[in-house]
Amino acid sequence: MLRFLPLLALLLAGCGLLVPPVSPLRAWGVPFMAEVVPAGALAPFQGFATAYHVRVEAPYTADVFLVAHELAHVWQWHHRNLMRDWAGVPCAVQVPGHCTPREAHADAVALAVLAAGCLPGDLGWPGGAVSGCVLPDPASIRPP
Repeated sequence: MLRFLPLLALLLAGCGLLVPPVSPLRAWGVPFMAEVVPAGALAPFQGFATAYHVRVEAPYTADVFLVAHELAHVWQWHHRNLMRDWAGVPCAVQVPGHCTPREAHADAVALAVLAAGCLPGDLGWPGGAVSGCVLPDPASIRPP
């Protein structure tokens, strides 16, 4: 069984980056892969995160809230945090039918990043402007 682990890890790495990528891009110390896609490619969304892979539509790469929100999902994935303490908490931005505990937390993290005056580059987003802000820790963001 153990001899198949490297093969399994390789397989999982190719399927949506389920294991941490070898990447210089990091948000909160967590590696991620960034992909800028054409406008409308993710409709009805402008950004989307799956495990360690974040896709953002080209017109929104400078949107601090969107980038922070999607990278908060990467942080959640990395820490295997189901955000159970966020159950029932309303989302700040997500539409009610799309509001889950993870979405509520990602919205709160993104709002904290905005309040700190951070820019996409502070989150490690490639080519993003950097302000030098003190980036809020997602683990310290608690339900209201």
